Amino acid sequence: MFAAVKIIRISHNWNSSFTGEMITWHSNRKARSGGFRLKLSRRFSVALLVGLLIGTGAGIAQASTVYGSLGYLWSDGIEYENQATAENDNWPGYVDTWIYTADGHYAPMGYLGADARSFLDDGTTNPPMCADHGYHYNTSSTPQFNDDLLIPCGLGYYFSWGVTATYNGNGYDYYYTNKSPNIYAGG
Repeated sequence: MFAAVKIIRISHNWNSSFTGEMITWHSNRKARSGGFRLKLSRRFSVALLVGLLIGTGAGIAQASTVYGSLGYLWSDGIEYENQATAENDNWPGYVDTWIYTADGHYAPMGYLGADARSFLDDGTTNPPMCADHGYHYNTSSTPQFNDDLLIPCGLGYYFSWGVTATYNGNGYDYYYTNKSPNIYAGG
């Protein structure tokens, strides 16, 4: 029984043509090849090369912000939303935990709390926490509040998974945010 492997070798020259050779290599060491030539317009040829270069750069880290899905919660008859975000626009990156009043009303001082936490995604089911900022509370009347935290750990893929607090008239109710997607960051 023989195995065969097909190899395509393509080269481009600047007169906008691609030339290539298809080689079929058999395990009994006999190779057959057939050549081909494809003539393309210069504009299409340049667009194809640029597309290939951009396509192969997909693994390069881009500066961005990622958002976890909104969480919906009730406390003392008031509806709130919370969210975790992570960003690497300002190196080494930040994680944020947000709490919002759902209808935009202003919550009194001390009614909203947030604890930003960053986790290193190490591929396990219980990833290690990189940093925990501790709870911070709004110091003035506001419809939203956030706590942000610099990612102090080494380079890697991180996500934000914070905890929010809402005053219920007799203490605080605590709610986890949904996790943010991973982002490449760290310092």
